[in-house]
Amino acid sequence: MDGEPGGRRGERRGRASLARIVRFFLSGTSAAAVQLALFYLFTDLLGVWYLAATTLAFVLGFFVGFVLQKYWTFNITHTALVGRELALYAGAGVINLGVNAGAMYLLVDRLHVWHMAAQVIVSGALAALSFLLYRSVIFIPTSTEP
Repeated sequence: MDGEPGGRRGERRGRASLARIVRFFLSGTSAAAVQLALFYLFTDLLGVWYLAATTLAFVLGFFVGFVLQKYWTFNITHTALVGRELALYAGAGVINLGVNAGAMYLLVDRLHVWHMAAQVIVSGALAALSFLLYRSVIFIPTSTEP
């Protein structure tokens, strides 16, 4: 039967979920690449002071990430709630920064985990939590969206 867990509908839902996770990863990676490329452009090619360049590159990369997550990863096309979504997305970013720093301190200074391994662990955990937050709180489809 089609509606059963092993049925076609379940398989399609599983493929759609995996595709969304891949788009989430690619969107985040793309935003980080844009930020790094812009930082290079501003500092090495345009001679902008590195602190101004990193701030500008961060802000632009942030907006790239927001647009990719909203419109591509989660396929949210309505614009009525974009201000709310942007504020929540920014808030999540600030909270992630604090959690990242706290978790890194705990893992590296208290538990003596190698800093690179700690960052991989923390980044992976924050990415998973961010995906769930984005999907369930920030980028909520309207009744006309998938």
